[in-house]
Amino acid sequence: MSRLKEAAVVVVLALSLQGLLRGQSDQQDQNVSLSITESFASRYVKSTGSPIGTGPVQQFQADLNLGKYVTITGWQDYDVSRRALDEVDVDLTLHKSLCTIRNHYLKGGIAGSVSMQDWIYPSKLISNQSDYAIISTLTYSGPLTVKFTEKHLVTGGWTWDRNNYVFDISEPFKVKDWGKSKLVAGPVFRTAYDDNFFKFNGWNIATPGVSARFSRRGLSIDAFAKKEFRMDVPPTKKGFYYEGISVTFADMPWRSASK
Repeated sequence: MSRLKEAAVVVVLALSLQGLLRGQSDQQDQNVSLSITESFASRYVKSTGSPIGTGPVQQFQADLNLGKYVTITGWQDYDVSRRALDEVDVDLTLHKSLCTIRNHYLKGGIAGSVSMQDWIYPSKLISNQSDYAIISTLTYSGPLTVKFTEKHLVTGGWTWDRNNYVFDISEPFKVKDWGKSKLVAGPVFRTAYDDNFFKFNGWNIATPGVSARFSRRGLSIDAFAKKEFRMDVPPTKKGFYYEGISVTFADMPWRSASK
């Protein structure tokens, strides 16, 4: 019951903060929209570098955008070969564009977000209990896309360790532009560092790969192929490939707050 009360308090605070951040914005910024993503991948790999289950996996995500600054997300990972639902995540995210860089070769935008997340493991493969985390991100979008993510576990109470730091960088190149449709592709790279995160410590992965995206209005199709190099295991176990594809229908009108 205490967790339900805590969750209710978080939701109320988030919605209150949304109202403060919104300020005098136009009514169109208050629209509520829904985005859904259906994904298939050869395996599910967590940011610690650990593959979960045997794969392949089917992953589904739904994002309910409550205006301009708040998003509620539900996500699941289903192992097809084992017919097991390994993870369900519920997120409440506050996000905001922080600044725009103009008149510079690094022109682009910087955005940040803070998310409260509940990780549930129905199959008990990952853990017998749920985990709770606070996720903070800082993203620069320009000639390069650079994203820094901090995941802080709060399961069982607050401590200053139990952090996972993830660094992503990609360079999308425009392959073809048909006006309303666009195809981009380019290299991607991820590395991560653990600070007593699920008892892992130190640099754990280096993951190069390639990705491509076809987009047309609210529809996007993404594909990727990556090879992960583990830094915290014997050399004989280093390196494995995984790939996937996803389809997203974004910003579908749910309702409008305007009258």
